[in-house]
Amino acid sequence: MRHIVLISLSLAIAVSSSVLAQDKADNPFTPGSCLAAQSDGVRWKPYCDEAQALHAGLTQRSRTASIELAQLKKLLLDAGDLSMWQFLSLSLAERGPYYASVPRKMALMDEIEATLNPKAKPDRFVGLAIKVVRANTVGNGPAEGVVEEAMSLIEGETNPHLLEMLSSSLIKHTNALVGVENYDAATASLHACESASDAWGNPLMPQRCYNLVRLTGREPAAFLQTVALREEALTCGRDLVPLCNLFRKSGHGKYLPDARAEG
Repeated sequence: MRHIVLISLSLAIAVSSSVLAQDKADNPFTPGSCLAAQSDGVRWKPYCDEAQALHAGLTQRSRTASIELAQLKKLLLDAGDLSMWQFLSLSLAERGPYYASVPRKMALMDEIEATLNPKAKPDRFVGLAIKVVRANTVGNGPAEGVVEEAMSLIEGETNPHLLEMLSSSLIKHTNALVGVENYDAATASLHACESASDAWGNPLMPQRCYNLVRLTGREPAAFLQTVALREEALTCGRDLVPLCNLFRKSGHGKYLPDARAEG
């Protein structure tokens, strides 16, 4: 079975075509896009494999990055697949060593933003992702209005590519909020991330909103317990045994209330 690898912001997730099956009318991407493959009956095209191979290389090296980035952009834009270029570029901004340079990363955000159509649904998700990346890169504090915008995007959405991008953005936003000790806003961001992940319909995804929160143990006990209890419910409570075991043995399980942790 062919798997479409959706790459966005923080990690690559292999999503089987059975997960991606949707009614053609619900597909928000241009017909023929790599991101629309299977969901609208279009077969995965050879250029999609080539694009993913270029992306994989760019996550590992930077010496020839400028040449390969140009190749990736030309390949996808010649195929009319602007959305795939936006998605892979956002991934490389976070995972490509070439974009460890802040000026390069910010220039890429400008380049992607210049392609956005505010009336196109996918572009609204991309725009929010850019907003989060910019705020976290510049270091002037977390972006404002992210949770409110995210909740408006979640409503009625079922496309896994868009929801994965959104949840990844919210994880990054949550960590930025924890970094400035805004725990009430971080909790709201976690809840929004869980909502986006639940809407996707993949039972493995909601727990990662909490699993990927960076905690030191110096946060307020109430916040630590909120994260731990919710992650417990989304792993152990959903019979995801391997994830539950990891949570209890080496993860945020140590932040459960004492009586629960000892039990």
